[in-house]
Amino acid sequence: MKHLLTILAVAALTSAAAFAADSSAPALEYGVHGGLNFGTMSNAASGVGSETGVVAGLVAQYPLMDYLAIQPELNFIQKGAGSSAETIKLNYLELPVLLKGQYNLGGVKPFVEAGPKIGLLLSASDTTGLITKSDFNSIDFGFDFGLGVSVPVAENVDVYVEGRYAVGVTNINATAGASTTNNGFQVQVGLLF
Repeated sequence: MKHLLTILAVAALTSAAAFAADSSAPALEYGVHGGLNFGTMSNAASGVGSETGVVAGLVAQYPLMDYLAIQPELNFIQKGAGSSAETIKLNYLELPVLLKGQYNLGGVKPFVEAGPKIGLLLSASDTTGLITKSDFNSIDFGFDFGLGVSVPVAENVDVYVEGRYAVGVTNINATAGASTTNNGFQVQVGLLF
C-alpha cells in the first residue's frame, strides 16, 4: 500500500509538472454568476413548499485537463421554506468546490459538475418574527450536482447557463431533538473570462 501511494504521488507530481510546462495549457478563468434558488427544508410540515431566493457570486475555474476542471465559488445564497402562514429566509455565504467535466463541441461546451460545499449562516428571519439566527446552527455542509452548457460570446468570454441540485447533509436546526437540512434547485447564468 505504501508503494502504491508513492507511485501515485510521483505520477501526480510528474503530470502536474508536465501540465505546468505546457505553454498551450489553458489558463485560470474567473467570472461572476447569478440566478434563483428554490429552497426547501427537509422536515418541513405538510403544506410547506419551496421559497425562492437569489444566488450570486464569484467563480474561478482551473483546468486540470482539456475536459476536467476544479471550480471554486464564493456565493451569497438565500435559502428557506414557505407556506401561506409563514416564510423562513436564511441567508448564507457559501463556498462550493466543484469538479467540472466538460466536452468542447466546436465552442459549445456541455458540462456536468459535482462537489462539496460549506455555508456560513449570515442571518435568519421569518414572517411571524419568532425565528432568529440563534435558532439555527451557523454551519451548513452539503453537496451540489449540476449540468449546463457554456457558449463563447467573444474572445476569451463564455456565457453559461446551468441547473444545480443542492442537498444538505448537516442538521441546521439548533433545537435539541429536531433535525432539518437545506435542499434546493438553482438556475444560474454566468460569465467566464
